[in-house]
Amino acid sequence: MKVTIRKILNSDQTTITDLFNECFEKNILYHDFNISKNSDIIIAEINEEIVGVLEIDFVFNVIQNMKFAIINNVCVKEKYRKIGIGELLIKNAEEICKNEKCSYINLTSNKSRTSAHALYQKENYKIIDTCLLKKDLN
Repeated sequence: MKVTIRKILNSDQTTITDLFNECFEKNILYHDFNISKNSDIIIAEINEEIVGVLEIDFVFNVIQNMKFAIINNVCVKEKYRKIGIGELLIKNAEEICKNEKCSYINLTSNKSRTSAHALYQKENYKIIDTCLLKKDLN
């Protein structure tokens, strides 16, 4: 089974929204994947079927004069899990981040996704203790 990794196309948006709904148990009607120089989305395909996705956001810290990346919304269709697709997505994302001259990568994930966390740790991502503050403006 050949897995192809590529960047998102505009025509992928509906399929990716459906995949997010499956992976994250949400009911998103539409998600606008606004790709810019500060973000990237990569897709995993098998026989032209989208089976995985990963989003990357690039951040430039002016104070520290360095660029870093945030990987989020890593998602693989359930029937294609545990065959290396998540690993391929992560490795491709890391290459993109290296090409973008990022100093490091932060990866966001829900604590309940234990198999995903096992993959991230296998790929040498460390669980860090951070403080996150949030203010809703609505």
